[in-house]
Amino acid sequence: MAHLLFAAHDPGGANMLAPVMAGARRRGHRVSAAGFGPAAALWKKAGEAMIAPHGDDEETLAAVLDGLGPDLVVTATGFADVERTLWRLARQRGIPSMAAIDSWTNLRRRFAGPGGETAEPDALCVVDEGMREQIRGEGWCRARLHVTGQPHLETVVGRLRRRRAGLTPSGAPLLAFFSEPLRRDYAGRGPGFDEAGVIKDLVAGLTGQGPLSLVVQPHPRDDRRALGAAVKRIATAADVAVRMGDEDTETLLATCGGVVGMTSMVLIEAALAGIPALSLQPGRTHAINPGIEATEGIRVVTKRAETGAALAAFMDAVRQAEDGITPLPPLARDACTRFVAALEQELKVPAGAA
Repeated sequence: MAHLLFAAHDPGGANMLAPVMAGARRRGHRVSAAGFGPAAALWKKAGEAMIAPHGDDEETLAAVLDGLGPDLVVTATGFADVERTLWRLARQRGIPSMAAIDSWTNLRRRFAGPGGETAEPDALCVVDEGMREQIRGEGWCRARLHVTGQPHLETVVGRLRRRRAGLTPSGAPLLAFFSEPLRRDYAGRGPGFDEAGVIKDLVAGLTGQGPLSLVVQPHPRDDRRALGAAVKRIATAADVAVRMGDEDTETLLATCGGVVGMTSMVLIEAALAGIPALSLQPGRTHAINPGIEATEGIRVVTKRAETGAALAAFMDAVRQAEDGITPLPPLARDACTRFVAALEQELKVPAGAA
């Protein structure tokens, strides 16, 4: 069996690869994991025994590859330089590389460094046929493409459906808003909305819909202090209790009555688990996560004037708690098995092969 090195920096990619590591071990492969930034904390919490490089500079990453000598490097595709550096170093050493795209956002940006330089792995795992066709159509990618689905979605949705079985509606429901650092990520070229403005619209629209509680759950890359200050500045009504959250995402999803967000993948997790889900994107100039629109059960609001009516309908769904669970779509079905099959296929292809 092969020796596989898994590496990630951002939380979305780390979550996608976590079940794949377990699946590879079940197939008898030796797995080494190197987490950087938010990924390190996520993998440690999941019980992953990791190597711990002292830094993510090129010299350190080269030493990791030379010390381990893996047969295949499997990475996420985040916004740090770690993965791009690993692909380049692996190719120099004749080691094949493979990467996973965990969501539909910023596809090309994942392969460009801060100076505009680009790097690609030998192969890419994408979540669905639509993503593959988009990448092919744009013409910038030379890597081999595998449609694997999204292993994290498959895993977490299965657990959520089990944990929420028998959950009954509450007279004072708990709602969760999952934030994202859009103001920072899209500085100067934003999609027309950001986290602070959407939270303000959300609280205003919920006024009179209570009693209810709203948890504002920061993204791991959010500036928690700045987000908390923005939340404190929002005037709240007596029937809407708002607080900052620090819960585990899955635990919050398992107990809440409904989920609101912007473009977060958590909205898709919620909808597939049968949880009422609402995406607020007021004033949107362009879509940044096509997967939101493609997922049944998520209403997307792009006009601020429609926010109030959408929230009223959303709260009706929360209080009725109808069984909205539908069969799993392909992106969340057998995804881990398909991903492991793809990496075993790549083990047979020389590094750098077209």
